[in-house]
Amino acid sequence: MSSGSSSGNALSPFALLVAFVVFAILVLIGYILFLSYPQDGYYNAMLYTGIVALVIALGVYLGSALSRGNLLGMAAVGSFWFGIAMLLGADLATPNSAFGSTASGFDFAPRVLLLIIILILAIIGIAGSWWGSSSRKVVARRESEREQWRRSTGVAAPGSGDSAYPPTNQR
Repeated sequence: MSSGSSSGNALSPFALLVAFVVFAILVLIGYILFLSYPQDGYYNAMLYTGIVALVIALGVYLGSALSRGNLLGMAAVGSFWFGIAMLLGADLATPNSAFGSTASGFDFAPRVLLLIIILILAIIGIAGSWWGSSSRKVVARRESEREQWRRSTGVAAPGSGDSAYPPTNQR
């Protein structure tokens, strides 16, 4: 690997600060929502906290494209799965009255609809993680092949200023 790509894995203090601020904001919003919606077994608080976590995850993920390192990407993934967990809690752990039902039994229709939406979001998250992982492997393989080609031809890496390897094709 070239020295330029190794700095991409370093954790910058700014990224660490931004990730901490993202999670602090998420916890503060969740706390305020839980204090605001104690009725219906905190259904609205869990639902809104899950939605806000997913929106924050999307924003942090898009912001991570502008930064080096992978800490913000990990913060986005953590926020995404926290949002999924809160939505599952809203769907599975709240009483039936939260879904507008007066029946004493379990009302399946609105719960199943919300569960289907949550599962679709989770599948999108898993597919996105798989795609990101496979694309990083492809980039690493290409960098390795490029480095081997540079060694065999003596071509300097762009921006290095001088040849890191002696040219093998001098006349």
